[in-house]
Amino acid sequence: AVVSTQSTGGGDDTVIRIPPHFYIHVLDLKTNVTKTTVGPDTFVRQDNEKVVEGPTKMVIIPPNHYCVVANPVIKNKEGLVQFDNFGLVQLITDGSTPLNLFNTA
Repeated sequence: AVVSTQSTGGGDDTVIRIPPHFYIHVLDLKTNVTKTTVGPDTFVRQDNEKVVEGPTKMVIIPPNHYCVVANPVIKNKEGLVQFDNFGLVQLITDGSTPLNLFNTA
C-alpha cells in the first residue's frame, strides 16, 4: 500500500504514496500539532515532520448503516473544518452527537 521513492537512511521515508481510502497522521515537530493527510496523495515529509501513524485504511460505512462520531469538529458555512489560533481543530462541545449516514454521492 505504501511506496517509498526516497529514504533518509533513518528508516523514515521522505516520500510516501498514500493510496485511495487510506490516510496518515503527520506530527509537526515545531508546533506539536498532528494533521491528517488523506489519499490518494503523494506526501513529501519535511525535516520538521514525522509520520506517526499509517497509512491506515479508512472505515467505510456500508449502505443502510450509520456511525456515531466521537469528538466531532466544527465546520464553517463552506463546510471547511475550523482551526483555533494554535492550528488545532475546534471540536463541538455542546453535547450534540452527529451521525454520519451512508452517502451514495
